Amino acid sequence: MIQKFVDKFMEQKETADEVWSEFWAPICTKADGSLNLEQVKKELSDFHYVMQQVPKVYSHITGNLLSKIMYEARIVIDAADKHYEDFYRTEDEEPKP
Repeated sequence: MIQKFVDKFMEQKETADEVWSEFWAPICTKADGSLNLEQVKKELSDFHYVMQQVPKVYSHITGNLLSKIMYEARIVIDAADKHYEDFYRTEDEEPKP
């Protein structure tokens, strides 16, 4: 089930060129259009931190089901909702499908 959502995400993903020109270029280039290496290093450092922290959060809130950073938000939210529903369900309640 999760692989289906990952495949859908990958189909909708913007190309690297689109992401660069629309998001990163304004942040990581100088006024003359050349690469601002110091800014690139800062952005990569921040992204490295996110790559270390997000899997810990995903794993915690999904009961160790998900831990990769590239999941679509809806997948993580659904898994977390299911985990908490299961966790807080009383013994006499039937599990939801």
